[in-house]
Amino acid sequence: PKSGEIDIMENIGKEGPNTVHGTVHYGLDWPQHQYSESGITLSTPKTASPSNISSYGNLNETFHTYSVERLPGVIRWYIDDIEYSSITNENMKP
Repeated sequence: PKSGEIDIMENIGKEGPNTVHGTVHYGLDWPQHQYSESGITLSTPKTASPSNISSYGNLNETFHTYSVERLPGVIRWYIDDIEYSSITNENMKP
């Protein structure tokens, strides 16, 4: 592709502080580029163990670790070592 970007953690303010996205931008130069994204909205307050990411509490009140894993054919996003999103090559075809 002519351009490319992987957003490890993207928060869009109008969606509130507990929604995060993992996004891949690809294809032509902006603004004709394409993108694929997937996100998660966390509930509050924290009511379960960290293995249940959907009830993990307020993202803007505690420290969290965000990461991305890029492997052949797949990209995975994590919050605090828990996978919350993934995308494959098939999802990114023009």
